[in-house]
Amino acid sequence: MKGLDNNNRVNPGPLVYIPNEATTEFVQYTVQFPPEYGHTTGGQMNSIARTGTNQVHGGLYWYTQNRNMNAQEPAFRRLGFIDSPGYDQNRVGANVGLPLIPNHLFFYGSFEYLPLGVANASLTPVLGPTSAGFTTLGGLSGISQTNLGVLRSYLPAAPNATGFTTVGGQQIPIGPIPFSGKSWQNS
Repeated sequence: MKGLDNNNRVNPGPLVYIPNEATTEFVQYTVQFPPEYGHTTGGQMNSIARTGTNQVHGGLYWYTQNRNMNAQEPAFRRLGFIDSPGYDQNRVGANVGLPLIPNHLFFYGSFEYLPLGVANASLTPVLGPTSAGFTTLGGLSGISQTNLGVLRSYLPAAPNATGFTTVGGQQIPIGPIPFSGKSWQNS
C-alpha cells in the first residue's frame, strides 16, 4: 500500500492528527520534492505511521511543560508580572500493536490526550490606579464608594506608577497592571 493523502485542501494542515509516538519516520521535502508530492507549493511532509507486528508492543508516555519549568516570557516581565502566568501542557498517551492473525492481520492503536492552558499578555499595557491612586480616589467627593469597591475587587493595584490621569481635578497615579487573558484547550 502506497499510503494516503492526509492534507486538508480547505484549511492547510492535516485531516487527521497523528501523535508523534505513532510515527516511525518523518520526511520533509522542500524546493525539489519528488513529482508524486507536487500538488501544492512550499514544503511537503511525509509521515509513516507505526503498525502492528507479530510481536505485542506498546508504550505509555507523558510529556509535560509548565510555568514552573519555563523561563518567563519577556512580554510578561515588561507588564510587571513577577511569576510566569502560565503555559501548562500535559501530553499523555498510550499505544499498542499486536497480531490478530499472525503473519496476516495486525492491529495498532494510539491514543493521546492533550490538555493545554495558556495565559496571554496584552500587547498594550492595561493601566490602573496604584494603591496611592485608589486612596486618592476614595477621598474624592462625587465618587461612588460602592463602584470604587467593585473596581478594587476586580482590578489589583498597579505595582508602580508610570503616569497620571486626572479625575475631578486631582492627579491619580496609574501604572501597568499585571493582566493576562487565559484560554484552555483539550484535544
